[in-house]
Amino acid sequence: MSTRKERVQQEREQRRALAKLSGNPNVTSAPRFAARHPDSYYHSSLSIFERLWVDRYDFFLQKGFRLRPRYRPGWTPSWLESGRMSFRCEDYFRLEDPNILDAECLKDGSLVCLKMLFSRNSKEAQIGTFLSSPEMLKEQWNHSAFILDHLVDPEPDGFEFIVMPLLRRFDDPEFGYVEEVVDFVTQVLEGLVFLHSHHIAHNDLTGANVMMDARPIFPNGWHPASSDRAPDFVTRVTPLPRIYHPVKYYIIDFGIAHHLDPGQSPIVTDLGGRDRDVPELKHNSEYNPFKVDVFTTGNMFYNELWKKYHRLDFLTELIVYAMTEDPDQRPTAEMVLDRWYRIEQSISHLTRHLRLQKKEESFGESIVKDAVAIALQAPSMIMGSLPQGVEVERFWLEVSLLKLANRVLGDPTEITMDDERSGGSTANHSLGPNLALSVRLHGPQYERVVILWTTKDALAARVCLQKVPGGQLLLLCGGLCEVAPHPRTLVFIITFTHWNPNACLENQTGSFLRRLLEGV
Repeated sequence: MSTRKERVQQEREQRRALAKLSGNPNVTSAPRFAARHPDSYYHSSLSIFERLWVDRYDFFLQKGFRLRPRYRPGWTPSWLESGRMSFRCEDYFRLEDPNILDAECLKDGSLVCLKMLFSRNSKEAQIGTFLSSPEMLKEQWNHSAFILDHLVDPEPDGFEFIVMPLLRRFDDPEFGYVEEVVDFVTQVLEGLVFLHSHHIAHNDLTGANVMMDARPIFPNGWHPASSDRAPDFVTRVTPLPRIYHPVKYYIIDFGIAHHLDPGQSPIVTDLGGRDRDVPELKHNSEYNPFKVDVFTTGNMFYNELWKKYHRLDFLTELIVYAMTEDPDQRPTAEMVLDRWYRIEQSISHLTRHLRLQKKEESFGESIVKDAVAIALQAPSMIMGSLPQGVEVERFWLEVSLLKLANRVLGDPTEITMDDERSGGSTANHSLGPNLALSVRLHGPQYERVVILWTTKDALAARVCLQKVPGGQLLLLCGGLCEVAPHPRTLVFIITFTHWNPNACLENQTGSFLRRLLEGV
């Protein structure tokens, strides 16, 4: 039997869920869900929530939005006719959230997100409309998910719907480099300060309510039912790195937010959001939702970033500051942002371009991933050391390097790491002794992998190929470097300099490299 404390907690969670669905923080009873037609009208695999969407398919079509085939009236599973495995068909996947569904905008073919709100004139629609006004959308710090359209259900006492851009979770895909986390923290804090400056407390600012516009890293889009597939649901999609293709983050879900009048007391008495670590929410007492926002934001940085990755020690001070136990002593969002600006200025250019290491990574896994990441990041990591005005050329071979590394490295049984001073390899350069990195792998296919980069202008690809017996693989060469002969050596060479990459590929050696890499 459950204890009284457990029953009270379950009741609180149920009321909180109802509040989220209805947009009313004081709701105490569930809304009634009723399909328009008898059960025989719908396919048996459709849930009660999905049937609500089916009933409104024509309504959305009239408004310029087309739902997925699964939600068309009379739908039957495509895999029954095609003979394909069910999980390979887009109409196999059910809704993850009962009140959220994607749709195609007939006007421009873009994908949008429809959110069903189970009450008319909901707080979420009101706040969202306010934040989506033309004046608000001009604000640089406005990171609130904006509303494209607001639709009212034709049914009496029915629902209302808000139309928003299609977004992805902020950590899908996961962060790759420190700079990406720095940008994320900055945008979230600026977005929070913006909300508070307009007397809006989100009241549930956790990782689940932060999304991103992922179009810069998925330029060809993705399928809403399966985020790792293209819109055709067949092609696998690979994200571009956020560090070179910055995204914008958005705060979503204002269902239990508070929009106060200027001068109004900030003290409220509702249940609060889902973060139960907030000290003042552990008791049924009055609280200040603006101070809760500060705590939950710090807790989000702690749980979603600091606990998952190494190399984020600079977040410690910020997290401790934001998660001050006593709400009366806790800083405001603006104070936290000011503290973050000071911390952010102290983060070096080199640190920003380091790969994020997951805390559960093995030592060997970290070494290999770091080696590949450093080779890819070499131009950007030391850009600040180059003379002013020198442009850094990034080659089209970046994807080839990753594909090749994944294919040939495998699972080495033993890994040691040396720099050029150990005698494993040499590279002539002008920016210090650590610009050459040798990763030794003792495995069945290759005994050693060498990753080099250099700043010299002389092209020496032919020399490098002669130095490596068999000329096994040379990804990119544009500098003067030598590799000690070894019978089983795989060589990656990344070059940063100001010479024209197209010109170097016009000679015989460049043509050989191009043919070699086109087969990767």
